[in-house]
Amino acid sequence: MKLLNKINDLFVRVKKNEDELLNKLVEVDGHLHKLDGKRLDVEIDSICKRMRDFAHKLLPMDPFGDN
Repeated sequence: MKLLNKINDLFVRVKKNEDELLNKLVEVDGHLHKLDGKRLDVEIDSICKRMRDFAHKLLPMDPFGDN
């Protein structure tokens, strides 16, 4: 039963992270639509890094919390 609780906790954490990532993607999409081409060129690296960081956060490093 303890393992099932850990799996459930993992799914809850992944779902929370997924929701956060989707919210950020919506935010970035809106931001991208407001940028002109020159500004987009300047900000694209920062945008990609932030998206990569959020994508890596989707699955916790320690999925079962066994510190």
